[in-house]
Amino acid sequence: MKTRTRLLINTAVAILCGSCLAHAEGEPADTLQVMVGKSIVINSPETLKRVSVTDPNIASAMIVSPNQVLIHGQTPGSVTLMFWDDKENSRSYNLQVDADISNLRKAMQDVFPD
Repeated sequence: MKTRTRLLINTAVAILCGSCLAHAEGEPADTLQVMVGKSIVINSPETLKRVSVTDPNIASAMIVSPNQVLIHGQTPGSVTLMFWDDKENSRSYNLQVDADISNLRKAMQDVFPD
């Protein structure tokens, strides 16, 4: 993968998902996060051909345009998310689906302000 293409991918992922590590074959996969019941869109500079997750009960992924993947968090857990471009090059990500505890956190702050 060219350096410029890798930079574009990493920038797009970082903007959408927070801090992620650079990914190349042989290095650990980037980590993406999504909350249960929420979705994220991943943009790719390459035309995507296929996408897969290791456990569709935890997350689902679908190509919504030639350069975009929509990911839905189903239940808490961790899966591997794989993309293949039209040249059969693959990229893998660790996808972490977390429970949204923001309402619980707010309720605890209201009850225990200090």
